[in-house]
Amino acid sequence: MIEGFYRAIARLPWWLRWSLAALILGVVVGFVGSVQAAQGEAGPGLLPQFLNHFINGLALGCIYALIALGFTMIYAVVELLQFAHADIFMLGSFGAYFALRWGISNLYLEGAVPLWAVVVMAALVGMAVAGLLGYLVEKLAYRPLRLRGAAPVAGLIAAIGLSIMLQNLANIFFSPDPRSFPPQSFVIYQLEVADTPDFQRPRRFRVVNQTAWQAPEELMGRDFYLRIKARSQRGESAFSPPVKVEGRESARFIRFGEEAQEGGLSIGFVSYSRRVDERGRQLLTISWEKPPLDAISFPELVPRTPLTLMGSGVDAVTVTPVQLIIFAGTLVLFLVLFILLYRTQLGIALRGVSQDPMAIKLMGVDADTIVSFTFVLVSASAGLAGVLWGLYLVQIFPLMGLFPGIKSIVAAVVGGMGNVPGAVVGGLTVGVLENLVKGFIADRYSPLADAIVFLLLILILLVKPSGLLGSPKVEKV
Repeated sequence: MIEGFYRAIARLPWWLRWSLAALILGVVVGFVGSVQAAQGEAGPGLLPQFLNHFINGLALGCIYALIALGFTMIYAVVELLQFAHADIFMLGSFGAYFALRWGISNLYLEGAVPLWAVVVMAALVGMAVAGLLGYLVEKLAYRPLRLRGAAPVAGLIAAIGLSIMLQNLANIFFSPDPRSFPPQSFVIYQLEVADTPDFQRPRRFRVVNQTAWQAPEELMGRDFYLRIKARSQRGESAFSPPVKVEGRESARFIRFGEEAQEGGLSIGFVSYSRRVDERGRQLLTISWEKPPLDAISFPELVPRTPLTLMGSGVDAVTVTPVQLIIFAGTLVLFLVLFILLYRTQLGIALRGVSQDPMAIKLMGVDADTIVSFTFVLVSASAGLAGVLWGLYLVQIFPLMGLFPGIKSIVAAVVGGMGNVPGAVVGGLTVGVLENLVKGFIADRYSPLADAIVFLLLILILLVKPSGLLGSPKVEKV
């Protein structure tokens, strides 16, 4: 499909391609200039404003480049547009999110490891989850089609179906509501249950970031005593006064007042209620009051105070620590990838598969293993992109991969589909252009930023159908 579009544009006379490109560019520049004039923005402060938008665009472009890397390398190896890659990016961020929650509650708050170690662990888990999903997708969905010689459109339909399936599964298991990344507050509740009010031999239960607990079946229909205490990064409360849960009562509410106000955290009340579910089972739900937010708020994993590069006041050019992490993470990953592709036998085999898979098989190289490795590699990079995206925008949700995925496809095509450096150039180009357009036009026109990104795609393809760094594909007959 993409190659057919390339060939259709390439058949146009060169003067027509350049004329259409100039016309599109003129319309975009004229529109932005007219809006800028209507806003009445003067020259002073324009350079710092431009530099700030440029830096923001570079940070966003790095994430686009990490995702575009997957699209372009998979296309180079198996000539498939892997639409589900954007959903692997999303699932990698959720893997990091749950690893971060587990690490904070079980390691950091227990004093076992420092906070930065938990963050690094969560990022590695996100990459591992995405890499494993990439392997399974290739092994179970795409390889059977490839081995049976299915038409390219079959792979495209399978990719779209996989994308829809992963999005809906994420909605079912994670809920469509956005989640804070990292968590904005964190508190662990310790519940003790005993038969006597002196709690000689208590049973202990642990609840993380929830203010309700479903009691186990063995506590149904019997009397017992309950007490709760809270612990967060900022301190620990005393146990609440013991509450007697009556086995025959259907509901009860107990407010403690000043009795449980020690230690900075407090449990203001405890209530319980019994009900029968649709299967006829008795359920006992115990709820309690959440401590004040300032007592359980979690410190920022990465400080968001901007660092001034030049200027001062409103004319200051700044960069945030999160952006520095994005720049560093992207640079390190692409350096490792460059060494892997151009300095190792595995990289030579991978590039060979992308150029002539039949010749590689005749040389004794297992092409299927190389293809699986490619899926794992680019999926892991998408997992890292998901972690960086969560840190940058401070939230994740099941449909978060939709628009970044589309723009990353644009980035891959702009740079040259199948060209790894082109994915980097295309991602940075799309990110910078998007931020500049959103920064220099009125808010009411900001939705047009996405349209202008796609106009860029058309503009570049009109001038150079193979992309900025791509080369025309010559077919021998």
